[in-house]
Amino acid sequence: MSPVVLPRESRKEASSGNTARGAPADLETLRALPGLTSATVNAHGEEILQVVRAARDAAPALIWPTPESPTPAQQDLTRRMLDRIKTVATEHTISAGVIATRRSVLELIHDRRGPLTEGWRRELIGAELLALVGPAN
Repeated sequence: MSPVVLPRESRKEASSGNTARGAPADLETLRALPGLTSATVNAHGEEILQVVRAARDAAPALIWPTPESPTPAQQDLTRRMLDRIKTVATEHTISAGVIATRRSVLELIHDRRGPLTEGWRRELIGAELLALVGPAN
């Protein structure tokens, strides 16, 4: 299917939420939607319906990728890191959760980035944890 390009003045009307929510299947239904002028429907109704049909028939887009489950080795490393964070937190009389969360530890393991790689967290324990992760691939 070739792309449909509507004139600028018709795009705003055709891209309204009413058009998307209504998902009209024919010109009569399209005309009944608020926000579209009859001039736009007369001039570009079929093109608008073509775009609506293509969107309705398209496979749903994956907005967030499905997270990978940690491997047993990553689970063990996460546990060891969280234990070390608790020890450091106790030594400095602060909450371990202020230093790092499980999510920030997993981010460090997977991507070598996150709050533990910056500022006071890096100075306090981040550099030590990065050493446990090992060199970047």
